[in-house]
Amino acid sequence: MFAPSKITAERRSICDKCKYFKKKSKTCGTPIVGNKVTYRKKEYKLCGCFMDIKARLLYSRCPLGKWQDEYKISEVEYKELKELLSNAVNEVSREENTKLHYLHNKYLKSGVQGSRCIPCVLQIINDLHKVVEQYEQE
Repeated sequence: MFAPSKITAERRSICDKCKYFKKKSKTCGTPIVGNKVTYRKKEYKLCGCFMDIKARLLYSRCPLGKWQDEYKISEVEYKELKELLSNAVNEVSREENTKLHYLHNKYLKSGVQGSRCIPCVLQIINDLHKVVEQYEQE
């Protein structure tokens, strides 16, 4: 899933100002392999990613923690979301629909207005399943 363009631009701005950002290759440290650095008295491994791509990925993170971690969900939220999605198989109540829209806006910053339109609700459910999948991969 891709981050909204505003978030991508903010991330790239942070990278452009970082002393470890390689402007020529547009990577975080040495391309592909990264390298170890000391930042704020701690040792970190830079990722070596091409930042034009990484900054666009919704769930990507800065190895130095400079990006806001606004898309990460807690274990409690994960369990609630997973339960809500498991209940939203054949039918979605008005309350569940409201909750789905709220969570979609919260995690994906979508700005989507509440709708009972079946294709819209299905898209929201699919997007939230991807949030769950991403959490499970971490």
